[in-house]
Order: sequence, then C-alpha cells, then structure tokens
Amino acid sequence: AWLATFSEDRLRYPVLVVQGPSQTGKTEWVKSLFKRPLELKVGCLEVFPEGMRAFERETHDAIILDDVRDLKFIAEHQDKLQGKYDARVEFATTPGGTCAYSKYLFAVPVAITINNSTRNLEFLQTHDWLSSSRNRVLIQFPDILTES
Repeated sequence: AWLATFSEDRLRYPVLVVQGPSQTGKTEWVKSLFKRPLELKVGCLEVFPEGMRAFERETHDAIILDDVRDLKFIAEHQDKLQGKYDARVEFATTPGGTCAYSKYLFAVPVAITINNSTRNLEFLQTHDWLSSSRNRVLIQFPDILTES
C-alpha cells in the first residue's frame, strides 16, 4: 500500500519507517521492495552520510536510511526527506558553501529502519511531522511477516 502512493499525483509522499528488534532482517526486507535502492548506514550520524552524493534518480529507485539510532535525525532532515516538487534539496551545507551538493528527491521512496532502542521513539507519536500518518507509514517488524 505504501509503494502504491508513489503512483498517485501528490505534492508529498510518506516515508516508510520499519521498526523492530536488532538483527531481524528489517533492512533485507526493505531492500526486497526495490530493484536498485541506495542504502545509507546512518547509525548515530547527525548529517547525511557521504554516500548520499552517489544518489542518481536514473539508477536508484529508492533511498534506505539504515539503522537510524535517533529519530531526531529524521525530524531535523524533514525538508530533505519530503522532497520538493519544484526544487532540489541541499546537502552538506557549510558557511562557505564549498562542500554543498543538491539532489532532486521528489517522489523518491525513502525507507528508514530503526530498532526498538532507537532514541526519541516518542517522536512517532508526538512530533508534528513524524506523528502524522500522512507523512510516514510505520511497520512493526517482524509482525509484517505474519500478516496476510
């Protein structure tokens, strides 16, 4: 159902958040939804991994933010994850601007894997953007495997 939203004409698309215990196959399951996703290991980073520079719309059919250890990262990068229909989003912004690069992310599926111990899990209920089902689809893993 989540992927089907990308065939609809919308101004914004929800991110997929897959939550579950460590080492249960969350990332592998998410990767199985796509042909050529760009997988980025986030962990405890506060900025997007350097690997984001490699994203190409013509090559990658999704972005996977793997093992996000703090939902503050997602909240603070909301502008990038939403993707603007009429603009590229900037990464690696610095005061001098010499490191910055931009990507056009509109209508690119973004999936996020988190563990049950990820910090700020309450953002899924309390944060203005992350708590809204219009902005994110939350899947509890591995429960999804037992549903039919």
